[in-house]
Amino acid sequence: MSAYVSPTWVNNAEPAISATRMQGITDTLENTQVLKFSNKSVLISDWISDTTYPDYNYRASVALVGITSDHIPMVIFSSEDASSGNYSSIVASYSGGVYLYAKDIPSSSIIIQTIICIKGVV
Repeated sequence: MSAYVSPTWVNNAEPAISATRMQGITDTLENTQVLKFSNKSVLISDWISDTTYPDYNYRASVALVGITSDHIPMVIFSSEDASSGNYSSIVASYSGGVYLYAKDIPSSSIIIQTIICIKGVV
């Protein structure tokens, strides 16, 4: 782990946070597993009927190497897909990927611009 290096403070004033606390934050961030995926295709055939969420009748599994059910996923849709109202902001992880939810099966494949998964604390 790298050590926190205190910057030069304006007027030599003490920082609002101690170096010990900042080191703890630095260590935590360095130990946090973050996985990022870009431009993942979701085909029409990937969508299946699902009853997990009443307003979203379909679920797609997006395979992502290294993801477990302990990861907390964040999905960034294209502007068009995000504003369509078809896709849920709820995304769930499973061992091997993430689940997306939709009201209707899209009329064409979609590209997920970015998926970020942070390893949750269990």
